[in-house]
Amino acid sequence: MSKRTIKEVYLLRSIACLCVVLLHSITRVVEIYDTQLTGYQETSLMTLRLFLTFGTPVFIFLSEFLLSYAYAEEIPKNFMKKRVRLILIPYISMSLIYAVLMTHEANDFAQGMVMRTFGLYAIRNLLFGFYRHGYFIIVIFQFYFLHLFLHKYLSRVSPRKIINLSLVVNLLYLGFFNFVDPTAIPYGEYIWHGLSWGSFPAWIFYFSLGYYSGKNYDYFIKMLEQHKQKLLILPVVTGAIVYRLYTSGVLVINSSKRIDMVLFATSMMLLIYYIAIKLKVMPNIFILINRFSFGIYLLHMLFLYIGVQLIQNTSYLNIHPITMLLILFLGSTVASIVTTFIISKLNIGVYIVGHVKQPKRVEEKSSYKRTATTS
Repeated sequence: MSKRTIKEVYLLRSIACLCVVLLHSITRVVEIYDTQLTGYQETSLMTLRLFLTFGTPVFIFLSEFLLSYAYAEEIPKNFMKKRVRLILIPYISMSLIYAVLMTHEANDFAQGMVMRTFGLYAIRNLLFGFYRHGYFIIVIFQFYFLHLFLHKYLSRVSPRKIINLSLVVNLLYLGFFNFVDPTAIPYGEYIWHGLSWGSFPAWIFYFSLGYYSGKNYDYFIKMLEQHKQKLLILPVVTGAIVYRLYTSGVLVINSSKRIDMVLFATSMMLLIYYIAIKLKVMPNIFILINRFSFGIYLLHMLFLYIGVQLIQNTSYLNIHPITMLLILFLGSTVASIVTTFIISKLNIGVYIVGHVKQPKRVEEKSSYKRTATTS
């Protein structure tokens, strides 16, 4: 296998990571100010939040893109072992850490109830990834297994056929959960969220698109070049559809698991990728964010929670909501980077924040001579 570093990944992963942090920061701002926001302010913030949710599908696309690019012919024997060590174990660690936070947030400190509450949250987090963003790692592992079992078959069949089929499956699956209410059974809402968020059919299109884009990398770049005008127009068109369906109340869910988000997220990731291949020098900020992206993803909600707790004990009401948003966004991002860097220096650091990528300076202009780093 010839390993190469593809610099476009740095930009795409960094932007996706920052989008996730920003959308969660918006959620906290809306919670902090609650009824003090005007209807226009809240609508504007939540609409911005919705558009930022395209970041989550990017991670699915990139994960499979890099796997199919790096392991186009044969998968190494330590494939799953490496990912259990670097991704699954940190997921378990974070499940327990966030269970502590959720127990504190629940304010259930009655005698004998703390451990019970912690245990319930820990089980929920471990099994379903219910600490708001943990479910995503469960999804990623489902696709790791799909890649293991299906890569030989996928390499033989028509890419167009599989991509179109997966698009139809993805749209039908999300459409069902978007327009049908949860079943009125015990824990029905949890089951509903688990199936609509944490199961691979909800993301299957990004997987197949990533697989064939990475496996046929040169052709993928060629297609981006040939359709560059469409790449500029599609985000506007699909974004307008998302905006109209959301503001009209047809689809009120504010997440990446919307049926219309499939097209918008795809158009955004392709546009960003095209912009990336045109960059002669990758800005240092994106190299930095890319290096610490997994740690930022894991830790930012922790620092958002701590930030809100600190803010609520001060005269935060005198701060403009947008200023508060910037404080939470920048503060949680920087705190996550610093904490990830410190923890990564410990012997057990890899089991908490995963592997911290080594910094690389990427300046090549040509996309065809670059090499991928898998994660």
